[in-house]
Amino acid sequence: MKTTERSLNTIEEAIEEIKAGRIVIVVDDEDRENEGDFIAAAATVTDEMINFMTQYGRGLLRTQNYRLFRRGMLDDTTAPALPFV
Repeated sequence: MKTTERSLNTIEEAIEEIKAGRIVIVVDDEDRENEGDFIAAAATVTDEMINFMTQYGRGLLRTQNYRLFRRGMLDDTTAPALPFV
């Protein structure tokens, strides 16, 4: 099996990508769980980004900003009660 060397971006580069409205993948150590999470700024999330993350992330969408779904997916009365979507 051929291995490919990968380089990781710096934290500062990831922050700039998030500020620019892009999704980044944050990974943990290979010797730990060896998994990654999609991260994006709630203020810049689009319907397409949500579709991408749910399709390819195969997990839950989690947010600290319960207003993430302000575009009508959830109304303001239900959003605070739903930390996981």
